[in-house]
Amino acid sequence: MTLSYKELAGLLVDEELTANEPLHASFREKRRRGLDAAAEADVVMFGVPFDAGTYKRFGVQEGPMGIRRALEGFRTYSIELGIDFDDVLTVADIGNLDVQDWNSYTDTFENIGRVMRTLLADGRMPIMLGGDHSISYPAIRAFAEHHAKPIGLIWLDNHYDTMEPFRGDPLFCGCPLRNVITSLPELVRPRNVVHIGSRGFGNSASSARNARELGFHILTIGEMEERGVAATMRHAVELATDGTEAFYVTVDIDSADALYAPATQSPRPGGFTSRELMTLVREASLGGAAAADVVEVAPAIDLGGVTALLAAECVLEVIGGRAARAVNRG
Repeated sequence: MTLSYKELAGLLVDEELTANEPLHASFREKRRRGLDAAAEADVVMFGVPFDAGTYKRFGVQEGPMGIRRALEGFRTYSIELGIDFDDVLTVADIGNLDVQDWNSYTDTFENIGRVMRTLLADGRMPIMLGGDHSISYPAIRAFAEHHAKPIGLIWLDNHYDTMEPFRGDPLFCGCPLRNVITSLPELVRPRNVVHIGSRGFGNSASSARNARELGFHILTIGEMEERGVAATMRHAVELATDGTEAFYVTVDIDSADALYAPATQSPRPGGFTSRELMTLVREASLGGAAAADVVEVAPAIDLGGVTALLAAECVLEVIGGRAARAVNRG
């Protein structure tokens, strides 16, 4: 069920940032705010300050505001794409879900679905800011149900996220990819799901076994190095769009090397460089991603804000790729 924008207002809070006056025309000035702006925007951002899916509370519920603070310093022109996306499309930010109970999956997940379905039905591209990775499950479920035909899914993450219930919790942040595939077998087929970013000793043998049994595509960091960064994502897009209606991309910031993303639940070495992750996300958007999320940023433990800066770059690459596609179609 979709809601009107007036009804949606009851689920959201719009928190003001208190940044100093910027020195240049930045994304901050060009971003539209509120539901009235969303009704006219091409891309709509919303945050989900939620961390019930983590095994310890360490601050990812502050991720949406941390990413927004980082976004304030960026402009809207892309060197790689050669366009200013503000000339092509409009971006609205409708604030955060009003999470009343930090450990209630039920209310938060239902409201994520309501926001996603409303934005998609209105023809907007949603970008969700997390929050822990458990929130991707209801977002992708709503995305798939909206299209009502098979969708593709590209999952950038060090972890397979195929765990069985963790300490009795089936919605834990280590379970969402398993939950998506097993609960939506007709809409999310393993042959259209591509996982990129696993490396080293970050996954358990049982998660790896579950991933193999579920049957989705796994492209490791080593394979990406052999194939090339842009070529890897272009291959992933081919797999995700083979016989599907649309595809979704989710970015767990721990897919990046701990050097570039220290402020996350499970920072590990050997991941994407910041440049590689930017390229991957840009190529996914250029390939036609219709919705996206960026999750697992914990500003309170960040070092110089580098993790939030990288997450902000990922958001901008999604928007920039969308704009470039619009230009090319034009």
